[in-house]
Amino acid sequence: MSSVDVPTAEEEAGVRRVFEDYKSAILNQQGDKAANLVSESTLTFFEEVRAAALTAPEQEVRQKRIVQKMMILNLRMRSTAEELHKLDAKGLFSFCVREGMIGSDVRTFDADRAVVQGNEARLGVIAGEKVVPPEMGFRVARERGAWKLDVMSIVGTDDEPLKRAL
Repeated sequence: MSSVDVPTAEEEAGVRRVFEDYKSAILNQQGDKAANLVSESTLTFFEEVRAAALTAPEQEVRQKRIVQKMMILNLRMRSTAEELHKLDAKGLFSFCVREGMIGSDVRTFDADRAVVQGNEARLGVIAGEKVVPPEMGFRVARERGAWKLDVMSIVGTDDEPLKRAL
């Protein structure tokens, strides 16, 4: 990394700020505000879940990761196909925030150290007594000039902890 690539304190503060703004939106059930703070990859996840909630047969849903299954089944219980057809990914994300389907875990998180490399960053969080280092924390991406939080990045790829919690 050259001296030109060294992130500034302002960039690191911007990464922490997007998390704090997201947390505030979640706590206040401001779905539209929260949806504007999340990354394209988060919105892609929600669009895939929306499509699956509308059309995926049982066997296909059973093959998905736990977090996807939970979202799909929740959407099928809490909304109609007509409502889901009217929503785009941001609209669905906003709906899920307002319905309390997502974000409740963020209530217990505080932003910690941010590591910025160009247009990508990782944000560590403090969850009660536990410190989650940046490399295991949230992915944050600069998209169209603004930092956006990849909400799904903290979920990871290992379903075992979630299975044990359930």
